[in-house]
Amino acid sequence: MAWPNVAPFVPTDKILADFSVCESSNLEEAVLCGERMFCKNRLEKKGTEFKAQFFYRSAGEAGVARMSFGGEVAIHPGKLDNFVLVQSVLTGHEHVISDQLRLSCNPGHTTVFNYHRHSFFNHFPGTDKLLVRIDRTLLESMLQRQLGRSIKQDIFFQPQLPMDTFAGQNWLQTLAWAYSQLSSKSLHSSHLQNLIGEVLASSLLEFHESNHSQALRDSAEKKVVPAVIRMIEEFMEEHAQEPITISQIARHAGVTARTVQLSFQRFRGLSPMQFLKEIRLRRVRVELETTQHAHVQVSSTALKWGFTHLGRFSSDYKQRFGESPSMTIKRRGG
Repeated sequence: MAWPNVAPFVPTDKILADFSVCESSNLEEAVLCGERMFCKNRLEKKGTEFKAQFFYRSAGEAGVARMSFGGEVAIHPGKLDNFVLVQSVLTGHEHVISDQLRLSCNPGHTTVFNYHRHSFFNHFPGTDKLLVRIDRTLLESMLQRQLGRSIKQDIFFQPQLPMDTFAGQNWLQTLAWAYSQLSSKSLHSSHLQNLIGEVLASSLLEFHESNHSQALRDSAEKKVVPAVIRMIEEFMEEHAQEPITISQIARHAGVTARTVQLSFQRFRGLSPMQFLKEIRLRRVRVELETTQHAHVQVSSTALKWGFTHLGRFSSDYKQRFGESPSMTIKRRGG
């Protein structure tokens, strides 16, 4: 994996170097240490070489680890407990099974293991890997916060996150930042460690595909679209006297004509052209109410604001304001 090796990221040989939790050639001791970090497991040596080296640092309801075994080892964790495990191979390779899916993991590959799913790891000599543990409660809390509502389905991630994608590169940058922070002995604040865990959880939800990804995209769109709508509304207010088309509006906002139509229907409950007509009707009314000309013409004012069908204009005006244009002039005393 192309680990960022520039400031502020820690070099690979320094990752969690001051937070060793196990360095042992004893199989049972390594099993117990793995249980303390993650969950119950069974280790099976495939050769004579074995030296477990585990590094671990907590991040609130998450944790980051670095792990190697020296030789070939089969790891049988069975079903993971209530957490998601994200594994990135630094050097070497592993064969893994994730919920009956067989994968070959090399540098540049990140694999996600879902909670309550069966998993298996065959760890080959010379393999060094990073593991991120994120508790289910934290993931669900962050997801509900991002969606603004409760969730009814368990979170289920796709098993592979390629590092050569935009999302993969963003996850890698987040991962490198988190490991850099947690590798520092000067970080003592449990509050900051909790925040790092939250960043890891929210980043995984954002950058990796899950059964809730579409809902997250829809939620993000709803937060962004009102700004687009305001831009479109301002454009129509400024150019209401001109002949405006949907294509012109879309071009100004930098979106498609379909997005303009759907956005207005969703957030305003009417079409852009209906909104434009509302602006123009108000402008006509203001002129009829305030003009100083004694013989102001309804027809010329309507035409000025883009109403070419005077009969339809009069009907729309009366429906909107409860009186005809001529009544507005009479009220003014014109």
